[in-house]
Amino acid sequence: MNPAKISASRRTLRPDFSVRWRGALIISIPVLCLFTSVFVIAGVRNQTLVAVNKKNQSQEILLETEHLLLTLVNAHSAVRGYAIAKRQEFLKPYFQVKTLLPVSLKFLNEQVKSNELQLQQLQRISTQSQQQITVLEQLKTTSERQGTAALTEELLKSELLMDELRQEISKFAEQEKRLRSAHEAQVVRWRDLTNTVQWISLVIGLIGTFSALYLFNQLDEELVERAIRLRESNVYLQAVFDNVVDGIIILNERGYIQSANAAIAEIFGYNLEEIPGKHLQRLISESFTEDSGKVMNFLVGNNQDKLKLQQEIIGRCQDDKTFPMEFAFSKMQLDNEHLFIAIVRDITERKQAQETLLKQAQLLDLANDTIMVRDLNDTILYWNQGAQRLYGYSSADAVGQSVHNLLKTEFSQPPEEVKGILFKNGYWNGELVHYRRDGTPVTVASGLTLQRNEFGEPVAYLEINQDITQRKQSEAALRKSEELYRVLVKNFPNGAVFLFDEQLRYNIAEGTGLATLNFTSEELIGKTIWEILPPQTVQVIEPLYRAAFRGEVAVTEVAYGDRLYII
Repeated sequence: MNPAKISASRRTLRPDFSVRWRGALIISIPVLCLFTSVFVIAGVRNQTLVAVNKKNQSQEILLETEHLLLTLVNAHSAVRGYAIAKRQEFLKPYFQVKTLLPVSLKFLNEQVKSNELQLQQLQRISTQSQQQITVLEQLKTTSERQGTAALTEELLKSELLMDELRQEISKFAEQEKRLRSAHEAQVVRWRDLTNTVQWISLVIGLIGTFSALYLFNQLDEELVERAIRLRESNVYLQAVFDNVVDGIIILNERGYIQSANAAIAEIFGYNLEEIPGKHLQRLISESFTEDSGKVMNFLVGNNQDKLKLQQEIIGRCQDDKTFPMEFAFSKMQLDNEHLFIAIVRDITERKQAQETLLKQAQLLDLANDTIMVRDLNDTILYWNQGAQRLYGYSSADAVGQSVHNLLKTEFSQPPEEVKGILFKNGYWNGELVHYRRDGTPVTVASGLTLQRNEFGEPVAYLEINQDITQRKQSEAALRKSEELYRVLVKNFPNGAVFLFDEQLRYNIAEGTGLATLNFTSEELIGKTIWEILPPQTVQVIEPLYRAAFRGEVAVTEVAYGDRLYII
C-alpha cells in the first residue's frame, strides 16, 4: 500500500459533484434547445391548423349558403312553373327544399353559433326562408283553386320575398367571405411564422450543439489537466512520503504494518522491504503478548482517546538497541477498512539537548542576577533562583504567568517602543520598576535579548535584571544634596562659589558676588578658566586649583579689575 493508492481510493469515495453537474448541464443544452424547439414549433403549427380549420369552416359555410340559396331559388322556380303548367313533376325541387331546408339551417347554425352577428343574420334568413316556404305553399294552393288575379298577387308576393331573402343571404355570404379572407391571411401569417420558427430553432439547435461540443471539449481538457495534476500530486505525495524526515507507518486495527516510508527503515535499522507485515510490537520496547490487541489499546487508548496526542515511548531497533521516540496516531477509513497512521520521530538528540539545557539552567540558578526566559506573549518559561530571591516567587509560582501581571511592571518608556527597539536591534537596555511578592517596589537595570530560531524568526526573550534599588536611592540622595548645595551657594552672601572638573571647566557658578564680576551663572558653566579669565589671572589661580585636586588647601588674594578677591 502506498499514499498514491490511498489517495486514489479516497477520491473514488468522494466523487467530483462539480464535474457531474457541469456534464449534466452540457448535455441539457442541446436537449433543452430540442425540446424548446419542438414545443414552440408544435404551438405554432397548432395555431396554423386552427387558422386552416377556420378557413375551411368558412368555405363550408359559403358552400352551404350557396346551396341553400340555390335550393330556395329552385323551389321558387318550381312552384312558379307548376302554377303555370300545372305539371306535378315541377314540384320536385319544392318538396326537396322542405326536407333540406331544416338540415341546411341547422348545419349553418352550428357553424356560426360562436359569431353573434352571423347568428343573428342566420336567424333572419331562417325566418324569411320559412316565410318563403309558406308563401310558396299558398302560391301552389292558389294555383290549384283560385283564379288568375289571386295567382298573380301571390307570385308578386313570392317574388318580393325571394328578393329580400337573396339580399339577406348575400349579406351573410359577404360577411363570411370577409371572415374567410381574414382566416386565409392568418393561415399565411402562421405558416410564415412556422417557417421562421423552424429556421430559428435550427439555428438555436446548431448553436446549442456547438456550445455543448465546445463545453465538452473544455471539460475534457480540464479533466485531462486534472488527471495530469493528480498524477503529479501522487508523485509529489509519494516523494514526500519517501523523503520526509519523520517516520510514517500505516497499520491495521490489529497493529500489523501495511506500509512505511524510508525514514522508518532508517530510524529502526531495517531494510524497507522487511517492515511491511511486521507487528508494531517489534518496534517498541514495551512487552506485550503479540496479536493480543494490547499494543494498539496502549498506544491509541481503550476508547481511542489518545489519537492525535503527542506521546513518548522507548523504541527498539533491529539490533535491539533502544532509543527515545515521539509518536502520534491518527485514524482513517479506506474501503470499509479502519487504518491507523503513526508519525514517529527519533528524539535522542532532543533529549540530549534537554539534558544539556538542564545543566545550563542549573548553572544559571547559581547567578545572583535575576534571569528569566519568556515567550513572545510575555509568558514566563524559565525563572532562576536569583529571580526567586529578588521577587519572592518560586519557579512553580512564576512559570506560565505573564511577567507584567506577576511583577506589575512599570516601564521607563512605552512598552511598544521597547518592543520596537528589541525587534529592530535584537536587544534593549533600560530601567524597570517591579514589585516583589510582599508589594515593595524594586528598581532593576534590565537587559532584554531577542532569541531567534534557525530561520531567523523571533521565538523568545532572555531577560536579565540587576537590582539597583540602593543605587537609585543613593543617586536620589546625592541629587537632593546637590540641590541643597546649589540653593546654599546661590544665596552665598558677598561672594561666589565655583565647582570645577579636572579640565578646570565650570560645573557650578553661583553666588551674589557674580554680579560684582559682571558674570552670570549661564555664561560660566561649561567653559574653562582660560575662556573666561585674563591670562595673568589664570597664571595665578591655576596652580592653586591643581593643588586643590591633589588635596591641598590654599588661600590667596587675587586682583581682578579694580578689586581684590580672596580665593
